[in-house]
Amino acid sequence: MKPKPYKRKVYYYETDAIGIVHHSNFIRWLEEGRLNFFEQMGIFYEDLEKSGIAIILTNVTCDYKKMFKFNEEFEIHIKIKSISHAKFTLSYKIKNKDQVYATAETTHCGVQNNKLISLKKTLPEIYLAMENLIE
Repeated sequence: MKPKPYKRKVYYYETDAIGIVHHSNFIRWLEEGRLNFFEQMGIFYEDLEKSGIAIILTNVTCDYKKMFKFNEEFEIHIKIKSISHAKFTLSYKIKNKDQVYATAETTHCGVQNNKLISLKKTLPEIYLAMENLIE
């Protein structure tokens, strides 16, 4: 099953003094979208954390294309760009209708007891589900 885009609107508190969304909110939205993406796949961060595994963000890039204003609706489209034994990279498009407002990428790894884990060995079901979604 391919997860659906995460949908939301801009809240007033996310705007700055000139009435546009402050750039830091885009990074927060990536996290919201990512959690939603994984939940649709049946992967819940709280379950991983209960088992002592944490998914760590190791890199984030965001290219801002257009400005959002209060109450505008948007969708976050997420794809799995790559996955290896130790890490995975997601790509994002933040869109309003057909307009792309930002593109982004995040890279993550898994750790347990402060040590890097093999995603393939430690989380084989999750690894396979993600591998099957690579386009």
